[in-house]
Amino acid sequence: MRNNNLFWGVTLVLLGVLMLFDRMRFFWPVILILVGLWVVLGGRWNRAQVDKSISIDALSARSAHVRVGFGAGKLHIDGAASAGKALDGIVNDEAHVTSQLDGDVLNVRLGNEASFPIVGIPSGFRWNLHLSKDLPLTLELKTGASSSSVDLSALSVSSLSVDTGASETEITLPATGHTHVEVRGGAAEIRLRIPQGVAARVRSRSGMAEVRVDENRFPRMGDVNQSADYESAPNRVDMLIEVGAASVRVM
Repeated sequence: MRNNNLFWGVTLVLLGVLMLFDRMRFFWPVILILVGLWVVLGGRWNRAQVDKSISIDALSARSAHVRVGFGAGKLHIDGAASAGKALDGIVNDEAHVTSQLDGDVLNVRLGNEASFPIVGIPSGFRWNLHLSKDLPLTLELKTGASSSSVDLSALSVSSLSVDTGASETEITLPATGHTHVEVRGGAAEIRLRIPQGVAARVRSRSGMAEVRVDENRFPRMGDVNQSADYESAPNRVDMLIEVGAASVRVM
């Protein structure tokens, strides 16, 4: 079946290209090319997903740098990793997971291949990841057309970088420590929750975006929103928001 898909798909694409070169009408060659690509790739997109467990030991690390690249689907991250683990959880079988100890820093990379929910997988992939409460973290999240729920309230995160596309993202920030946060996004809906008792400074650079900040907690001071006790607070967030046509809420 897969070989038939490949044959007919390639045939349709070649016919479309030949028709374009022959300067025939533009509409039908393009349709043939698109249908051919759909047939070639349809078998891959319709392949049944298989979940797999992942588990990365903390080893002798004193901190961890975690990068997560996630395409389409639902992503959940929290601080419930098992004892002795830097990270564990459930991902799909196409996820690429690597880890390397560099001195006392554990570098962890997770990524998946692009998934398009228009064919065969209406909701994309589903990942459920747990990070260690015992390791100070640097965390980078890059997501596509996804729905992400990230709860970092129980974690120690010195730096958080978020780069998201056409997505819905909700992030609860750490309840303790100093955290530097950078958020970049396109046509996204982003909600950033700052736990009670945590001070914050919020700067935003936006195009057509709507950025709303809870001014009862973080009043406007010049060109930033900032807690009155930000400079002296033991627990605080320094946040920079750079988004396009997005809706961002900081609360």
